[in-house]
Amino acid sequence: MKIYVIPTLKIYNLNKIKEITNNFGETKINFFITKQCLYLYGPQILSDIEEILEENINIIAEVGENLGLFLSLINLKIKYISISVNLDPIFKKKLVSIAKKKNIKILQNEKFRFINNQNNV
Repeated sequence: MKIYVIPTLKIYNLNKIKEITNNFGETKINFFITKQCLYLYGPQILSDIEEILEENINIIAEVGENLGLFLSLINLKIKYISISVNLDPIFKKKLVSIAKKKNIKILQNEKFRFINNQNNV
């Protein structure tokens, strides 16, 4: 999947998003919104973020193995949700089925190429 080769930044603090987008300009990047960030701000914040960002940025919500967080995200029109490879196969199958109906792409946390700053792009 092409999304895995795009440089990915882990976002722990949403206040930095606008600053980061200004630094990267037109470069295609992924924002990987961590579980900790979603716990702090709430899942609804992702809808607000997607409205202010440009087309060259993908928002990926990390749920890991948290099924409740996944279920709270599915109605927010999030395009990408990342799960852990350690998720029980039975639950994974059910999540994939739900995601297909809601037109959400399921990704795996461990496949991303995370970068620390813009010099690594």
